[in-house]
Amino acid sequence: MPRPSLKAKRTEEILDALEICVIRDGVNGATLEKIADEANMRRSLLRHNIGNREQLIEAFLDRFFESSNQEIEQMFGLLPAENRVKVLLDFLFDEKYANTQLSLLAMALTSAAVTDESINRRLGEWNAHFIKLIANELHQSFKCSSSDDCHAVATGLVGIYFNSESLSVFNGLKNIRCDSKGAAKRLISTLNA
Repeated sequence: MPRPSLKAKRTEEILDALEICVIRDGVNGATLEKIADEANMRRSLLRHNIGNREQLIEAFLDRFFESSNQEIEQMFGLLPAENRVKVLLDFLFDEKYANTQLSLLAMALTSAAVTDESINRRLGEWNAHFIKLIANELHQSFKCSSSDDCHAVATGLVGIYFNSESLSVFNGLKNIRCDSKGAAKRLISTLNA
């Protein structure tokens, strides 16, 4: 069996280190020096394996969106034939399904999107796609509700979800996911079956 290439292994190590730096320092604070220190590599190895800082960030974004899209596809693929919206809420709000690393990265990217047009565009497209998937799911379960109403509720659900994820890191808010799930259920109850 062939060994994985050293370049591929180092690329993953560099991107792992970049993720840690982005969570800790933000996208703008993730300097080549910090990434190299976190990866225990010389800066020249960063350039050799991925490229300059711009190319590192692009590779990081590609990996983030690929990973999060796979997680979203898996989540929707696991929904049962019956009670799909109930199970969807479990996936979104129950702690056992939380991916804290992905949530922290999304928050860091959201912050960076204020000043970075490329991140803004890509994150906006990603969120719009996520909202559309949820809106379609709601429309299948609440056929008497309009597409616009389902889209509005889906947008609210995504807002509640991301807010819940961002606040769940605070010790004083232990019930945030449970309370957010309750709020999401109340929002969904505005739709007509």
